This record gives sequence, structure tokens and C-alpha cells, in this order.
Amino acid sequence: MMGRSYYNIAVHSVPVTDQMKESVMAGQPLFQSEEEKEIVKKNAPAVLKVLKKVKKLAPEVVETQRKEFRKRHGKFAGMLESKSRRGTEEDTAFSATSALAGPLMDYAHLYESVRDKVPEEIDALFGVIRKDKRYLPMSRLNIMTSFRKFIDGSALTMREVSLLEKYFGKEWGRLALKRVPTGDKIWLTLMEVMNIPRTMLASFDQSGILRQARPLGQSNPKEYAKMIKGYWQAFWSHDSAIKLETEMRADPFFEEAVKDKMLELSEWGETVSEMIERAERFGGAGLLEKVPVLGAPIRASERSFVTALNYFRLAVYSKIRTEQMKAGKVVSLAERQRLASRINDLTGRSHIKRSAAAKSLAPFLQALFSPRFTLSRIKPIVTLPYDAIRSITNKEYRKSLSLGLTSLTSLMLTNFLIMFVLKMFDDDDKFKIETDLKSSDGGKIKVGITRFDLWAGYLQNAQLLVRLATGQRKTQSGKLIDVSRGEILEAFGRSKANPIVGLAIDAYTGRTFFGGKFGGPPKGRAGEVMTKMEVPSWLQGVSKEVWNRMAPLVIQDTIDALTDEGIPMAVTAGMFTFFGGGSQTYPMWASTQLSIEKEKQAKKYYKKSWDNLNERQQKAISAKPDIKKLQLEKRKEKKLQGPPQIDRMLEEQDKVATEIQKQLPKSVQKKMDGLGIKVSAPSRRLGEFYLNDKRYEFYKKEYVRQIKWMFAPGRSMPQSERIFDLRMNQAKARARNLLRRKIAEGTL
Repeated sequence: MMGRSYYNIAVHSVPVTDQMKESVMAGQPLFQSEEEKEIVKKNAPAVLKVLKKVKKLAPEVVETQRKEFRKRHGKFAGMLESKSRRGTEEDTAFSATSALAGPLMDYAHLYESVRDKVPEEIDALFGVIRKDKRYLPMSRLNIMTSFRKFIDGSALTMREVSLLEKYFGKEWGRLALKRVPTGDKIWLTLMEVMNIPRTMLASFDQSGILRQARPLGQSNPKEYAKMIKGYWQAFWSHDSAIKLETEMRADPFFEEAVKDKMLELSEWGETVSEMIERAERFGGAGLLEKVPVLGAPIRASERSFVTALNYFRLAVYSKIRTEQMKAGKVVSLAERQRLASRINDLTGRSHIKRSAAAKSLAPFLQALFSPRFTLSRIKPIVTLPYDAIRSITNKEYRKSLSLGLTSLTSLMLTNFLIMFVLKMFDDDDKFKIETDLKSSDGGKIKVGITRFDLWAGYLQNAQLLVRLATGQRKTQSGKLIDVSRGEILEAFGRSKANPIVGLAIDAYTGRTFFGGKFGGPPKGRAGEVMTKMEVPSWLQGVSKEVWNRMAPLVIQDTIDALTDEGIPMAVTAGMFTFFGGGSQTYPMWASTQLSIEKEKQAKKYYKKSWDNLNERQQKAISAKPDIKKLQLEKRKEKKLQGPPQIDRMLEEQDKVATEIQKQLPKSVQKKMDGLGIKVSAPSRRLGEFYLNDKRYEFYKKEYVRQIKWMFAPGRSMPQSERIFDLRMNQAKARARNLLRRKIAEGTL
């Protein structure tokens, strides 16, 4: 919670001399000089000693100070709007500040000041911070501001506590933490706890290699190769991370890149929200790092993720700027920042502007798993067309446009080439590449029941656009179903949710994101294993939901593949996830397997799709042993999990019932309302026979026609619910018989 201390030592520093660089490259990271260390060692304890004894000001003193401040502020406001002039308008405006004369900071203090108790020691410490060449000038100012507020008795923020602890040590941090208002501590602690699942999911891996960095790495292979090496080293060694960051510091374009907001430096600067702007992936790391077993891999994941990606961003930026300098090109600040922004986008870290609106939205952004990464995969697609148009008349847009197009084109061509080669081995039973983006498997390589995603986060957005454009979704069995665009957006939003938020949504709706029953026991071989161990169903469900939202993704994917596919696939899926690729292993629903098998049998024996067979033909296929076995599995599954297809059928029947009721004569509707009767919609199923869209539409229309005939003018209106139901059932039977006759004749 006090922040991270292992990689910010070097990264916030000014460029070093050749002699200093040689020292660091020899494995001797830069720290304070012996003289500076001695000053801190001599004076810091004396200041800390008096700070420990400081007392909180009495409430009445604080209130008196606040009243005095309000009084001064009121006088200032009156003078500012006064009609009397004192020279120019500028003179009049600034003369009003005389009402604020005096040490204004005193009126914001909640504790006694220690300035007059150890003035020389305080001044010496300010001198050390002011001249500390390890940090950039603005970083030094932030540390000095935190120090000033601490000795003057002001309340502190968590960021300021973190700065003091990093500079002076943990004892200072513990004491400074007492100056943070209780409400702030509670809020930030809650945020840390809420983000623990997200931190756990994103740890134990080097996912930045294939996920965040790959789009830009495709077009910058030399820098990408160095980044991969540095990523690996920083993951296993703290000293390697320090060494990487010192190399960055020695780069001639380092300070320029910092000013252009390209690097992850927000801990030392003003932030929208510490957990959003600096470490959305590792929002709960502060608490988890203190856990003995978990602390080391989480520190390693965060250290390598931030350090190596910073190193890579700077390397690409420096290469481009060096080329521009050699060409004698004068680059404006706007062009530099546009280039830096594009590099951030292509490495998964789009910048969130530090505005009042962003600050107000920061708590809500916590509901997302990784808002900056999500933005980075949307922003280039939206902004590149704009940059292309602007580049026609403005050359400053051409470099960032070229970088974006080259990187994304390279990623696409590489993936298409891989998929084209693999397509030659396409086998529906063992190996398949789904090309229809309306399917959740669209764009992925499917080996057995394991799916591999090569698209570094762009695929989900492409699937979303295709589904929104068509209003359709493809099921695992290959059927296209109509879905509302609201449902499509809801599913996309749930896929981007923070694990805690996702858990709450799943619990409320009773369905998981993948469509299973919330808290239901695992399906497939995993469920069989737990059943054989005699683990109660409710415990299976609870453990499964917690596991899915807490266990690191690399461990989940490895175990899923091991359980259902064996050791070779577990190793493949685990390594692919470890380096940032997407892999998922899950068996299909029995109902889905049944649909696929029926479709195969229908085409094999009748050269038609299952939906276009008549009832006799469907019954013949349903009687086959392998189909019967799947039907039995489907019944078991329905009791255990309740597949989402059942819910969709019931929802459809409700809509159809409402639609039919509206088509009935007003007199019939009025009588039905009086008796409290609702129309029962015809089902798509006639026993095991399933009606396709064309047949179901005929069934509905014929049912409505028969109802209207049953209640035609001149016929007596039933006076009881029983007679009403009897006539409705007769209408349904007539419609059903006609439907079956049409299907048997082959006209439907």
C-alpha cells in the first residue's frame, strides 16, 4: 500500500555521465553519494524524533483557523470585484491578494509544526533533496512538497506518504500514514482489496511480450528482441531491472520522452488515480507483495512488466528521433507527443488525460479489468483514418500514421500467414480455424478443445463490430441466432469487467459470462474428478467461481488443458499464456455436441441440414446409439448446469405469446383479461423434433388463424377458463397437424 520501491530508483533520474554509465553497466547501480548519505543519516533521525512527538491541534484551534481563512477569502473576493480602481486593471486585480497576506498554509494545518524545533536539520534535508541528481527536477519538487507538508503539520495523501517512505525509509512511511485522513485510508484500502483478484490474474507471467508489445515489436524487431531479453532478466532479477532503467536514463532522448508522457512515471507526478494511471494491472499488489509465497512472483511480474515495456517504448522513440535528427528535421512538440501517444497505444498503455472529468470517472474505471489496455486496442482503429486525412495537408501526422499502419499491418499479415499455413491441416475433429467472427472462436486456432488467440487484444473488438453490424451470433454448434445489440454490448462489457464486478454480475444474473449456471459444479472431466472425490456440489460451485477469479491465468490455462487434453497441450497452452498469448480450454456442452452430431448425420444420410429434415427423418437419426448417448448426457447436463439455450427458448416463447395476443380480436382479448388467461405460445419442439425458423413462423401464423376461427363472430364466447383452454388447445392441435402434413409433403 506504501507503493513499490524496487524499480523507481533509477527511472526518475537525469541523464548520467559516461563514467557513471560505465559504473552501472559494471553492475554497480547509482545511489546517493557518501556525503549525501551522511547528511541524511545525521539529520533525518532528529527530524523524525520531533515528528513523533507532535500533537494534533485541538478542534477549536482548527475551527478558529478555518474561520480566519474564510474571513480572509471573503475580503479577497470583495476587493477583487470592487468598483474602485487602483491603476490598471491588472494592478486592481492583484492588489486584492493583500487580503490573503500571511502564512496561508497555517490555516490548513491539523498538527503542530516542527519547523522551529529543528530548523538546521530540516534545511539540510531540503538541500539534499534539492540537489539529488537521481531524480528529475519535478520529481524532486514532489518529494520536497511532501516533506514540507509533513513538517508543517498538514494532512497527507497516500501518494505523498509513498514518496516520503521511498526517500527516508519505512519508519517515516509508518508515521506519515497517520497523517492520511481516515476516509482516504479506508477508500484506498477498499480499492486495494477490490483489485487483489485482478492482480492475481495478471501475475506469474511475462504477458507483455506477446500481448502489449507485439504490435509495435513486429515492425521494430531489433528493439523487440532486446526487450524480450530484458523482460526475462528483469523478471528474475531486481538488479537487472535497475540496470535496464539506468540504460534508459543514459539515452539522449530520455527527458524528452518523459516530457512527452510516454513512460510509466506517474507515481512521481500528479495522477488521475494511482491505481488507474500507474498500475491498473497491479492495483492490489501493495497488499499481496507482503504475503510470503505470493509476494516474489507478483513483484517480479510488475517489475518486468513496467521496466521492460518502458525500455522498449524508449528504444523505438529514440530510434525514430535519431533518424529525424540525422535528417535535420525540426520536430514540433505536438508532433513529438503524437508520436509518443502512438507508441503508447501500440504497447497497450493509452494515456488517460488528467482532467477533472477523468478524476471523477476514476472510481468507475475500477469496474473494468484494464481500461488503458482496452482503450489502446480501440484508439488506433479510430484515430488512424483521421491521421490519414490530416497527413495529406500536414506532414507532421505522417510519422505517427506510418508507425501505426506498419505495426498493425505487420501483425495482421503475420497472423494471416500463420493461419493460412495451418488451414492446410484443417480437420473439424482435431484441428480447426474458425473464420466467422460472429462466433466466439472466430479468428482463433482451435486444437481439440483448446483455442489459441494470436491477435494481441484486437480480436474481441473485431468480433464486436461484426456482431453489431449483423445482429447475429454463431453458436458452438454452428447455428446463427439473432441477438439484440443490447445483449451484444452487455456481453462485451462483462468480458472487460474487473473480476469482483464480474462476480457480482454473475451472482445477480445467475449465469456466468460463458453461459453456465452460476455456482454450478464444473463440467467435463474436471467435474467428474471432483465428483469422484465426493466433493459436495455447492462446494464445487463456490470453489470454481473463486478459482476463476483469483488464480493466475497462466495457472488456470495450464490446469484446464492438463485436465481435459493431457500434458503436451498443457505445456503448450501454459507457455503460450505465460508470454501473453490467449488460450482457453473448455469442453462443449452436451447439447452443443448433440447439435453438431445431428447435423453431421443429417448431411451424411439425407444431404440436408438437420433443420430441413422432416419428423420421420429426424426420428430415424435420433434413434442411433451415439445420438441417444448424447441425449442422455444432455438431460444430465440440463439438471446440473441448465444450458443457456433453454432460457433463450423460454424467452422466445414469452415474446411470441405477447405477439400472438396482440393479433387477437379485441373482444377475445377483453374476455381473456377478465378470466386472467394468457396465450400459451407454441414451442419450437415437437417432442424431439426441432422447428427451423421457416417452419416455426408457419406454425405461429396458422395457430393465430385457428384461434381467430375458434372465436369468430357468431360463435359463443367461453364463460370459463377451462373451456377457453380447451379451445386454445384445439387451435394449437389443428395448427400442429397442418404443419406436420406440410413437412411430410416436403413443402416446408
